[in-house]
Formats: sequence, structure tokens, C-alpha cells
Amino acid sequence: MLKYLTSADVLSIANASFGLVSIFAAFSGQHILAFVLILLALLADGLDGVVARRLGGGQVGEYLEAMADLVSLTVAPLVFVYSVYASNELPVILLLVVGMVVFLFCAAVRLSAFHLVKEQSVFVGLPASASAILLISM
Repeated sequence: MLKYLTSADVLSIANASFGLVSIFAAFSGQHILAFVLILLALLADGLDGVVARRLGGGQVGEYLEAMADLVSLTVAPLVFVYSVYASNELPVILLLVVGMVVFLFCAAVRLSAFHLVKEQSVFVGLPASASAILLISM
């Protein structure tokens, strides 16, 4: 399996790893660390595209990048926001969870369809990186 990985794919794995560790940090109440790890995931996300264009991408690159982005730029920011804003009041939790499910749905559809629509001359939707920045900045 390792023979299918390129340098860009290693950066995508780093992206996902930063997201996973950010989730652990958020669950542990380490909000600043979780925030910084999401920013590092954003950096790795940007670098994997640059490296793929310069050195060439692998066979699994597009799929791996989308999965990494789902972890680090969707799930990790959602966990971060939940860990910061969750309260003991049921209406607040319900509103938060409903908003998060909608965000997850939109991000998952956008990430899974990105490779189908990237050949078109128009850009559709908000990039996962931009939505992650907006979400964690609130």
C-alpha cells in the first residue's frame, strides 16, 4: 500500500492527523491547542495541493485529500465549537447539534463532489478550508 503514496499524500495524512489530535485536545479541554492544530491542518491542506502540482499526485491522492479534509476541516472544527459552546441547557445543545449536522452534511457533500465539478469553469460552494476558518473564528 505504501507504494501508492506520494509526498503530497503524506501531507494529507499529516492534515488528517492534526485534525484527529485536535479532536482529542478539544475533548480534553485544551481549546488553544485544538485551535492551533486545526490551523496546522489548514497549512498541511494547502501544502498538499502545492506539492501535488509540483511533484505530481498519486493514484489515491484525490480521495485521501477529501477524507483528510473531512476529518481536519469539518469534524475537528465541529468538535472544537461543541467543546467551547456546549452547555447544560437542552435548547442550546439541540440548536448546536442541528447546526452542526447541517454543516457536516454540506461539507461532506461538497468534499465528495469536488472532484466531479472541479473541471467546470465555475467554482461551486464554500471551500472546506474557508468554512473551517469561519467556524473556529466564531
